Amino acid sequence: MPVSTRFNIASYFVDRHLIEGAGERTALIHDDTTTSYAELAALVNRAGNVLRDLGVRRGDRVLLILSDSVEFVACWYAAQKIGAVTAEAYTFLPAKDYAHFLSYTEADVVIVDTVALAAVREACELGRTPKHLLVLGCDDTELRAGKGANELSLSTALAHSSDQLDPAPTTVDDVAIWKFTTGSTGTPKACVHTAGTPLASYETYASSVLGIRQDDRVIAVPKLFFGYARDLVALYPFAVGAAGILFAERSTPELLFELIRRHRATILVNVPTMMSAMLTSPVITDADLSSLRLCTSAGEALPAELLRSWQRGVGVDVIDGVGSSEAYHIYLSQRPGEATPGDVGTPVPGYRARIVDDDGNEVPTGEVGVLEISGPTIAREYYRDREKSARTFRGDT
Repeated sequence: MPVSTRFNIASYFVDRHLIEGAGERTALIHDDTTTSYAELAALVNRAGNVLRDLGVRRGDRVLLILSDSVEFVACWYAAQKIGAVTAEAYTFLPAKDYAHFLSYTEADVVIVDTVALAAVREACELGRTPKHLLVLGCDDTELRAGKGANELSLSTALAHSSDQLDPAPTTVDDVAIWKFTTGSTGTPKACVHTAGTPLASYETYASSVLGIRQDDRVIAVPKLFFGYARDLVALYPFAVGAAGILFAERSTPELLFELIRRHRATILVNVPTMMSAMLTSPVITDADLSSLRLCTSAGEALPAELLRSWQRGVGVDVIDGVGSSEAYHIYLSQRPGEATPGDVGTPVPGYRARIVDDDGNEVPTGEVGVLEISGPTIAREYYRDREKSARTFRGDT
């Protein structure tokens, strides 16, 4: 849908449902309970006020190192609502990796839970120390005082914060999201995306390809720090008033079977490694997957024989796709009902794919070249890497 230049991610994906009278619809399903859009909006506002009180301003980075939870979702949208820039890291990294993220993001506020807290504390001693650590899962007596970053209980701060908050007057062109590369050729680099990017990605992929709808309930194998999962669980569904399913535990076939059955999930956000594990699990014969209408696959190559085995053994439509941090999300995808083993599909509506040589000329069919992608969600740059940015990005390509 067309949007004006003025655009705030939290206002569109969360607050809009209250304005439209749909605040009581379920936004998140977790721990055998639910959080409505109205409840989520209030928590987003509380978290936004906490961040503002700690000095976070428009354009500042906020680093999230959290397990999947309602607080993760609320803090992510809170940063967006006040015009800050979100960045995320996995909760099971060594201290040296967190030291890189602390230095690279220059975030003055880092939100962390008890899973990663010890490693983040160690990382603070290895390099740059943020001004504040907002800690989820600790009470005030367990926090460090007078050493390193100022540690505060996130739960306590939220409880004492107002649930009223006006959105920052952000625009579609404001920097809003950092998506990190895998770091396969060095340390992870941030692909810098604007506020308009997630809406464009929803329209081109989630709406046009997946046909996501209001009655969907989406569950993911990867965790929310990975943009592939976060967008499909806690962003795209919110565009239509659907629900995401959250769980903090490590993904296993047995847990997934149980959660799909219990919460009647309709979309499973998957990766080929887990597809294989699910197929070989001894409990698959008793698994109730009748609520699923489709399964997405991305993050790694989907072998043709694995797709055939899934089609025979599960019978749920698989939508395989190719995406990247540089292009924000999926840009090549199969279509529902048209999954073909060994075929990654065609460009998502709004994107163009070409195989080119080193000079940018399209190569003849059958020859090897570089995949060039053009579309509405291409990153602006790699943060602090002008040389690689110049080699990689050119406008919407």
